[in-house]
Amino acid sequence: MPQERDESGRFAAAQDPIDDAAPAPPGDQQDTPPAEPASPLDALNAALAAQDEPAATGDPAPTAAEPPPAEEPPAQGEPAAKPAEPQNDVDTEVAALGLKGRSEERFRAMSAELSELRPLRERVTELTERAAAADEWEATVKSTGAAPEDFGMALGFLKLQASPRPEDKRQAYEMIQQVAANLAKDLGLDAHGHDALAAHPDLQQLVEKGEVPRNVAAEIAAQRHQQQMGTRARQEETLRAQQQTALERGAAAVDAAVSQLKASDADFARKFPLLQPALDLIARSFPPDQWAAELQRRYAALPPMPAPPRPLPPVSEAPLRPTGAAAGTAGLAREAKSPLEALEMGLAAK
Repeated sequence: MPQERDESGRFAAAQDPIDDAAPAPPGDQQDTPPAEPASPLDALNAALAAQDEPAATGDPAPTAAEPPPAEEPPAQGEPAAKPAEPQNDVDTEVAALGLKGRSEERFRAMSAELSELRPLRERVTELTERAAAADEWEATVKSTGAAPEDFGMALGFLKLQASPRPEDKRQAYEMIQQVAANLAKDLGLDAHGHDALAAHPDLQQLVEKGEVPRNVAAEIAAQRHQQQMGTRARQEETLRAQQQTALERGAAAVDAAVSQLKASDADFARKFPLLQPALDLIARSFPPDQWAAELQRRYAALPPMPAPPRPLPPVSEAPLRPTGAAAGTAGLAREAKSPLEALEMGLAAK
């Protein structure tokens, strides 16, 4: 016969039907003192039950994470709910402006075109900034007054002197020595292989006679050379100013000649374009004070222009009316019914 134990219930659950009664709350179980086991088997069952149940106090026993509940499929006949789409700026604008139909389509098309052009606009801005930087760099280079080959040599020197190779640095040193020799020649210095006394025989004789030390004679030669350089610089500046004045006067004389020809010749607008190709030749082949005279000479040598065709008379939009006797009787084609009607028909015929 099976053993029935109310304290554990293990053997009763194995052999008897499942008891549907709800177990007592945990609080009630804690208040009731445990019963003493009646046998070693009961003690073993009680120990196993204590290991299976979590302690009432302390940390709860870890449990496996429960998977999220599966979404219930929609009921039969009901359409599946569409996920909510996030609104973008275009949708917000369309909703704010209340656009619908063709207006909405046009607005969305224009927004798409602007989105495609935005990268191009940024690229154009970048290229514009680069072009401005290039123009500024070009202006800086021109402001130095250096020739293109001199500027290229300067860049080559910077590359050589920054190189870790000894042969490149040696080449940079030789370039510096050549530049120093050229500067010594320009300044008339007795250095870097330049003989400052070669262009001054009188100082050379004084040195040979021992009357003047060479260093003193070289200093005097340098001062003479620098004075000559200053004189040449002033002469070149004066010459440039004179050339600029001549150019301005020549251009003013050409403007006056063109104004005179325009006022005196009715065919100027048709003849002057024939002279346009020769203007560049005149500017390159003649001094500025002869530009106006040469322009007038070539203009006078142009052949006369043919008379323009006469314009056709305007076509009258008035209806054609008969003339002569037919005009007098055209309105009397029908018989007048009264003297007043006859007078009106005669006036209409005129």
